[in-house]
Amino acid sequence: MSDVPKRPCSSPHCPHFVIEGRCASCRRKYEETRPHAFSRAWYRSPRWQALRRAALRAQPFCSLCEVEGRRRATTDADHIEPHRGSPELFWNPANIQALCHAHHSAKTQSGA
Repeated sequence: MSDVPKRPCSSPHCPHFVIEGRCASCRRKYEETRPHAFSRAWYRSPRWQALRRAALRAQPFCSLCEVEGRRRATTDADHIEPHRGSPELFWNPANIQALCHAHHSAKTQSGA
């Protein structure tokens, strides 16, 4: 048993206490209401894991870093054109590029 004190669930008006974040019920409800909730499950599939590994093997160094004169290993598989729930764009290997985490985060944050 953990000695960490429990605190209220971070969802408003929830009566449950947790070690951190949301309780299981609120977490499930939250995930179901997020945009493209159904396609988020694709990222946990063995098919995606294989596609991701193939992209990282094919492109071991970040192409955006190389343009900037650096050589950094790739860590993230990125959809070149955001899929926005489209299975054709999500699973298309030609729509996947490998980037370092910093460039992938910057691209995702910019909405590009």
